[in-house]
Amino acid sequence: QPLPSEPGEEEDKPSSLLDSWGTGDAWADFLAWGELAREQLDSMDPGNIFSFIQHSDSECLHVNPHTGGSVVWLINHPWENRIRHGQGSQEKFDVAEALEQGMITSELDEDDIVLGNPQKLKRLLAAGEKIHRRTGKPLFFSNTCTPVVIGEDVESEVKRFARRSGCPILYLTVTPRSMVNVFNDVLVKRRLRAEEETPESRPNTVNLVGFRQDPELDHLRSLLGECGIEVNEAIIPELTYDLVDNLPRAGLNVLYPNAQWQHLYEQLMYSSRLRSIQPPAPFGIAGTLNWLERVLSEFGMNGALSEKVRLRAGEAREAIERLRERIARCRLGIVVRSSQARYLTDPSQSWGVPLVGMLEELGFGLDVFVKVTGRQDAAAAARQIHSFFRQPQMHVIKAFKDFDGMLERIRASSAQAFFSAHFFDWRLTSCGKGIFSLQHFEMGFRGAVRTAERLVRLCSTPFYDRLSCYLQRAKAGTFREGEP
Repeated sequence: QPLPSEPGEEEDKPSSLLDSWGTGDAWADFLAWGELAREQLDSMDPGNIFSFIQHSDSECLHVNPHTGGSVVWLINHPWENRIRHGQGSQEKFDVAEALEQGMITSELDEDDIVLGNPQKLKRLLAAGEKIHRRTGKPLFFSNTCTPVVIGEDVESEVKRFARRSGCPILYLTVTPRSMVNVFNDVLVKRRLRAEEETPESRPNTVNLVGFRQDPELDHLRSLLGECGIEVNEAIIPELTYDLVDNLPRAGLNVLYPNAQWQHLYEQLMYSSRLRSIQPPAPFGIAGTLNWLERVLSEFGMNGALSEKVRLRAGEAREAIERLRERIARCRLGIVVRSSQARYLTDPSQSWGVPLVGMLEELGFGLDVFVKVTGRQDAAAAARQIHSFFRQPQMHVIKAFKDFDGMLERIRASSAQAFFSAHFFDWRLTSCGKGIFSLQHFEMGFRGAVRTAERLVRLCSTPFYDRLSCYLQRAKAGTFREGEP
């Protein structure tokens, strides 16, 4: 059986960061999926497995400020908990650990870029070899944009180094496709050895794959426990040798639906004796119940939801019902290009979050604005999105063709907030609209209530509506002076 291979150039997958920043209609991109694909390894936590070395200019390491807690990002990353659970819920900053797991870099300067300096790469690799001899960890080598642009043959030098030194080394470039088999040795080879050494799995035990280590995971673990299911390990995005070695103790992998991590799942399932399922993620009350029932059915425990779980679901419904009047005064908006309609209809494309389905369940009406090229394009996109609505009477779908038309749609909308993956999105704030992102959504019963409360507060905040006149931009991109 062949190892999982790289995906083909599928039409529905971004291939580079240019899908977010470099296309002719980038002004209509609010999802930043190409950038998220480029940064997908940032969503993983493999620091305990590898030593990181990077061939780059120093500025590449300072795109975002580096402090004890991240302050500013270009993108609202869906794997972070800044909005869901607070800035520090996942970040355990320790200076000693940071020094031990930190990255060393070649720190290319202007002369290196203009004149070339292959010795810096050789010195970087030599330093990496010393670290490997001391720690025993494989090297994780990142080749960044600058060496690629100046045409330096980095890959050949890395291959020669690996043959000469015998250091295990993973080579990564700046494209999403280069990330596909980065963890193959861990997720395939080491995991298969662990399965051979662990002949039996514990009954009624699962691994949760693709679930963050945060309060939501604790909630899901509690719900499963109340139904008689034990969680063995939660792996990806957290990744350690111990987690991989312990996976065979469970008899079932429950995968979180996320297209960006699918290649990791395939490596985890390759030739495995463990069964794997990938039900829709447990967002919303109905979604959480369905997820629990799907897991239980794998162990022949159909209809085994505990009374305590049903009680929790009922309490969450009552809490959302108490918000119903306030939700009715709220409206949310989503802007997509016609080629991106799948992000609204396939949750695995939107980091597992069923954007439309969960917002409908909570009772929010939607304004969906679609960037189109013509009538046929508009009709096809509208049909695709409309067919996914369970309550189409609550929603509006409208098209636009150009930048001014998009801003006109947004400005005239009664929605108080629009979806955007961009941290600072003046396209929305200058129109008087707030911003929500995937970070606003939580799993589980408790998460459904918190999501509704969070979105209601956002819609009720008049900051951008009142001050939008100060946030207008002139054609040159500078802010205009406005009158209150």
